[in-house]
Amino acid sequence: MEQDRVKKKSKLSELAPGTAVRLAVYGRHNTCAYFDSRILEISEVDRPYLSSKNFENIIILKLFRDNSDEEKVINFESEEIVCELMVKETKEVYKDVFIRRVDLPIAGDVHALITHERVDFVNRRRAYRLFIGLNGTANTSDHLSANVIVKDISVIGAAFICSTKFDVYPGDRVTISFVDQVDDRQFFLIMPCEVVRVAPARGGNRIVGCSCLQEISMVGKYIMLKQQERQRRFKKPLRALMVGNQQTEESDENKEKASESK
Repeated sequence: MEQDRVKKKSKLSELAPGTAVRLAVYGRHNTCAYFDSRILEISEVDRPYLSSKNFENIIILKLFRDNSDEEKVINFESEEIVCELMVKETKEVYKDVFIRRVDLPIAGDVHALITHERVDFVNRRRAYRLFIGLNGTANTSDHLSANVIVKDISVIGAAFICSTKFDVYPGDRVTISFVDQVDDRQFFLIMPCEVVRVAPARGGNRIVGCSCLQEISMVGKYIMLKQQERQRRFKKPLRALMVGNQQTEESDENKEKASESK
């Protein structure tokens, strides 16, 4: 059978120490950053400490730092970003990776990358969930409206982050809308949904999970193109690490000034 010929992806914890990996961090407004690293060995002294944290599937790497003069350690604990890990040799990709800073007796101060074997812990929807982190609007059937951050979407649902002042509850009907550009095509997506869960989020906000009331073909097309765009960027050689390609923009600006001065 075709399914039997597909190579099963290794668990994150089964990747060998020294394996070269690339971390992709996606933020709001289509910003992204990439970091190359190698997996560190977890000693028998450190392992019980990690187990006590209920981390089911874990690797450790050197602390990820930004490329500023201070080389500050990056904090990944935010609902407004999503992380994926690619094994550089095999191109295997681990989605929805959680990153936490831990201090271990032997390895010291490191970042731990975690996945959970229970798929529904990470993704309650039975469909691929695409993180987008874009500004959008949510409108209820009672004519309430709010500016929100559309966190992620799938062909059967969506989630957004909003203020606690936006008074919605499971069972309410909402329409989520946002605009995004993929390559040369602009998408204006409108998703009629039903709220299925409401939970606290960081910064005194709340995260609202929704189920689509109808299938929207344009959503599927948008997700497919975004995945293709993301994979193209993920596999490119490592370039600027700053979110939003700030350094690249500054370099282009300097080149223009140099050209004008000639």
